[in-house]
Amino acid sequence: MRAFVSYSLNDRDELVMALLSAKLREKGFSISMNYDFSSFVLTPMSQRMINEANLFIGVITKNSNDRERVIKEWNYAKSNNTPNILLLEENMQVDNRLLQGNYVVFNRKNPKNAVDEINRRMLPKNATEEFLPWALGGAALLAVIGLLSSPSSRR
Repeated sequence: MRAFVSYSLNDRDELVMALLSAKLREKGFSISMNYDFSSFVLTPMSQRMINEANLFIGVITKNSNDRERVIKEWNYAKSNNTPNILLLEENMQVDNRLLQGNYVVFNRKNPKNAVDEINRRMLPKNATEEFLPWALGGAALLAVIGLLSSPSSRR
């Protein structure tokens, strides 16, 4: 299976992507990412990789500067019916009209609500169309939240 990972993090949080990739590989995924961070548009390469993916995971933190690209890639994944999840840090400036779909908001200082929400969505009794991305990527997101919420990553 393939997972496309899209992220907008500051340099201090880059270790998160290594952890996310490792967790997804443990679940049998090969990982693809678009490394063209100079482009704020949805590139043909990203479109191709998202089309080939079985799961899309996006991660945006509040001190990042490439949010628009991640949201465009997430919206493309949704329009392509690729199972998808977007993880957003609380108190970010994002147009709420763009946030329709599978996403969860987390707070670095108090991650419990986000962890509880992900665990709830991972339960088999929620086996709707929205269940698939949480079943595939939920554990990886829990690890990401744990790392982002650790004392060394707090601002």
